[in-house]
Amino acid sequence: MIEGNIDFEFPNKYNVIKFDDTPFYRQYFNQLPYAKGIDFLAMNSSEIIFLEVKDFRGREANTKWKVRLNKHKYGTNYERMDSLDIEIAEKVAMTLACLAGATTKRHLQNQLTAGQTILSMLMQSNLPSLRIILFLEGNFESHSKTQKMVMTAIKKAYKKSWLG
Repeated sequence: MIEGNIDFEFPNKYNVIKFDDTPFYRQYFNQLPYAKGIDFLAMNSSEIIFLEVKDFRGREANTKWKVRLNKHKYGTNYERMDSLDIEIAEKVAMTLACLAGATTKRHLQNQLTAGQTILSMLMQSNLPSLRIILFLEGNFESHSKTQKMVMTAIKKAYKKSWLG
């Protein structure tokens, strides 16, 4: 499965969908203002993975601010842009909302199996492992922070939030 310029291969034990290519996301959810969704949903009987891919290679100078925590920036058309910690939290929340909304469209039922399965798994008392993964490409080292320090800061921010 391809996202941007990166080709992903997933182990056979996972049922994987490219979430933002699903019919419900494209036809309905993406029509809402500010709608967002994660890139991939992967699941099996014991875990659910939300995978977001960011490939900033070659654009690090313009995107370095995105790895700083709790930051907003406004673009040339006054659209709000968020740092990765905020953006991914919003994408996870909106993905869950989209999955719930998709269950209301009966004519898409055959395409919604993964979403319905994920929702029912999340509602179980013996909740499967839920992992949120950021796949980040690019060099964000600075004089004061190594690449590992940048990634650790983002990971800590998630662990403090409802995503942790």
